[in-house]
Amino acid sequence: MLFKDVNTGGKDVDIDPSNPDIVYATMWEQRQGPWENGAWSGTNGGIFKSTDGGTTWKPLTQRTARRA
Repeated sequence: MLFKDVNTGGKDVDIDPSNPDIVYATMWEQRQGPWENGAWSGTNGGIFKSTDGGTTWKPLTQRTARRA
């Protein structure tokens, strides 16, 4: 399971059709406050990759994208 914190939610999950152990997920950080214009967005989201069917996850960064 992929979990960051209570402010970060999942958006998409894609499974590689040639290898179901490779899974990608996108997440975003946002919270809506109970007051007018109380929404904020953070930087805790991103794109994550699992190579073991979703048991463990690693964030994809510019550094990891260059190595792939």
